[in-house]
This record gives sequence, C-alpha cells and structure tokens, in this order.
Amino acid sequence: MPNYTKLFNSIVTSTIWTEDDKTRIVWITMLALADQNGEVHASIPGLARLAGVQTEDAETAIRKFLDPDPYSRTPDNEGRRISKIDGGWELLNHAKYRRMASIADKKDATAKRQKRFRDRNATVTPSNAPVTQETDIAEAEAEAEAEAEAEADKEPPNPLKGGLGESPRKKSDNIPTSPQALRIAQLYKRKATTAWSVKEVRSYKAIGKIDPEDLELVCRYTEAERGKGREGRNRRDLLTFLNNFNGELDRARAAGDTTKSNFKGTAENLQLNIV
Repeated sequence: MPNYTKLFNSIVTSTIWTEDDKTRIVWITMLALADQNGEVHASIPGLARLAGVQTEDAETAIRKFLDPDPYSRTPDNEGRRISKIDGGWELLNHAKYRRMASIADKKDATAKRQKRFRDRNATVTPSNAPVTQETDIAEAEAEAEAEAEAEADKEPPNPLKGGLGESPRKKSDNIPTSPQALRIAQLYKRKATTAWSVKEVRSYKAIGKIDPEDLELVCRYTEAERGKGREGRNRRDLLTFLNNFNGELDRARAAGDTTKSNFKGTAENLQLNIV
C-alpha cells in the first residue's frame, strides 16, 4: 500500500529551505519514502537514484541531516533531522508531524461535511427558503467549526493512567500508574512517583495500545543491549525510546527473545521496586 506524507507549508520557513537545491530534493524524497514509523530503508546510492542527484550530493545531504542544527525550530535531538538505523535512517520529527497531519485531516473532513449539508439543503420550499436555509446552514457551520476546534485542541485521555482520565496538563497527572507505563519507567530507572514530561506523554500516546508480550520483549532487548555496552541512539533516554518504540520492537523480534527479564510482575510490585 503506497505511503502518503502531508507536506506542511512551514517547510519553506525552516532551515532546510536555506540549503542548496539538491539537499532539499533529497529531504523531500526521504519524506515521500518514509513509512508509518518515519523510517526510510535505502542505501545512499539508491536514495540518490530516486532523488535524481549524484551519490556525492546524497552523501552531503545525509551528513547535514545527521548533524545538529542550532537554528532549528525543534530543539529535540539538538535539531538533528535523522538518525541511523539498520538499513537506512529514521526521521526524528515524523511522529510530531504525523499528529499535526491527523488534526488537519479532521478539519478537512469537517469542511466536507459542511459542504454536503449545504448541498442537501440547497432546495427548499419558496415560502420559507430565505429564513430556514440560512438559519440551518449557519447553525450547521457553527457546530462543525466548534467540532473541528475541539478535535484540534483537546488532549486524549492520559494513557499513563491505564484508562480514562484528565489530559496531561498538570505535572501530577503525568505520574504513571498503568503497568506498561511503569514497566517503561523501570527501564530508565524512573521512580513510580516521577512525573513524565508532556513530550514523553504525547510520544507514549502516539504508540497506541501495546501488547504486553511485545512490551516485555522490547524491554528485555533494551536491557540486554545495554548490558553489552550497546546503548544505541534510540535507547539513550525515555523520550527517544518512545519515539522509536516500533523500530526497537522490530529489532527485538529480529534478535529473538533470548534475554532474561527483570520485571517483577504486577503494577503494585513494580511500584515498590521502583520507589
């Protein structure tokens, strides 16, 4: 199934737009090639061929994307745009822009609903046409606009609580209590009483529901790699781990379940072990 990447107009005011034409072409090519996890699987010669540039130009562009950018509007990862993974690269801000695209798509769907409503009510009886049609359309537009704004502004329930809860706006709301959130916190030696940052909560939400066996597999894999002195860029801190969770899960599956777990069991036991 073909991938689809929404191109935001903010790209023309970003530092990427100050680069040379070939670097910009390579970046847009990578955006088009990225899968749902923001990963681009290609070699530099293959990427150069798809972008229509020389291999040397692709190498130069990749080096720029890997380097810190002090002028980037996104301070995460020191402004770096990509990181290396097995078989290619990962777009570090992919999850952020995917969420933004989702909100934009919802607004677009609302606009289409407004148009369908206007089309359905275009023909009315002559006696009350001006009042009824204009009033109904105005009410429908107001309702649709309010729905779009609510969808764009609202925060989903806090997943750290393991169920419905308040949005993660207060520090106290971001303290994990669900077993899977506590398991991840334990992986980074976080106390059960330590609140997660808003960015960490949002990245956690972007992962969605995690199968308990998958979570334990990727945690054991991370612990094993750390024990071998292979911390890895994608596992160096909680936020980066969450942003790269699906890629880490794929690596854990490929490596096989050969590591020993330190997980102690229930959420109650886990809280005692962390504190």
